[in-house]
Amino acid sequence: PPLIRHLQQELAQSDFRPVSMALKLSREDGSMPVTLTTPSGVELILGGKIDRVDLYEENGTQYVRVIDYKTGKKEFDLGKLLYGVDMQMLLYLFSITEPEGKYSGAVPAGVLYVPAGGLTCSRERNPEDTDLEAYINKQYLMNGVLLRERSVLTAMEHQLAGIYIPATLAKDDPGTGEPKLKSASGSASLTRARFANLRAHARQILTDMAEQLYGGRIPADPLMIGQSSPCSYCDCGEICGNVPNVRCRTYEKTAKDQMLERISGEKEEPDHA
Repeated sequence: PPLIRHLQQELAQSDFRPVSMALKLSREDGSMPVTLTTPSGVELILGGKIDRVDLYEENGTQYVRVIDYKTGKKEFDLGKLLYGVDMQMLLYLFSITEPEGKYSGAVPAGVLYVPAGGLTCSRERNPEDTDLEAYINKQYLMNGVLLRERSVLTAMEHQLAGIYIPATLAKDDPGTGEPKLKSASGSASLTRARFANLRAHARQILTDMAEQLYGGRIPADPLMIGQSSPCSYCDCGEICGNVPNVRCRTYEKTAKDQMLERISGEKEEPDHA
């Protein structure tokens, strides 16, 4: 199948190596999940299962990335993290790199979503268009958030041509230091300091949520992303009190900038086109 061939080619050129498949985060299996305690003393344990964990080692430092296979359409959006949405795989990444985690001491290198559904044929019939492999690579291009360090990114894709990972060198990239990247829709690259702040943000989101739930604060306050309201496909409309006069929080256009300010104190430098 095209997906298997694409994965083979990606791993053949990558310095990251799969070390765990279907890794279960639980006390029973010895892969300790993140355990947090809220200000009121509530213990919060995060468990789950990770599709794939990859490792890369350089000069005695290990770098770890989490891979998630998605049969449906999935695009990472940094702005959603502001509202606590799409944090599952990041929480898994931070969980396994905690002091008690399976890969304690490893540096988080990123989260990548792999499109694993069937291919859709959207190509025009053109006898001159023979580059089928390029078309397949584009369909299976991963997206997500990556550590913005040259050695780590080139370990994932040596030429940084944006064939496998959502990172492509800009034409004016200096060749050393922090890489200049072309913008990649639906993905982000963060410095190590911002990853650390993102970990703190994730912890805060979890503890705040636990405090609200245990305090009985469970308002019908859905987040509306795009044009469709979550209430349009919810089966609990008759009992939640938010129908028929639906009230939703709105995903703000500045959500990404706000998220970057929260984890860095300053606005992220844009990738160079």
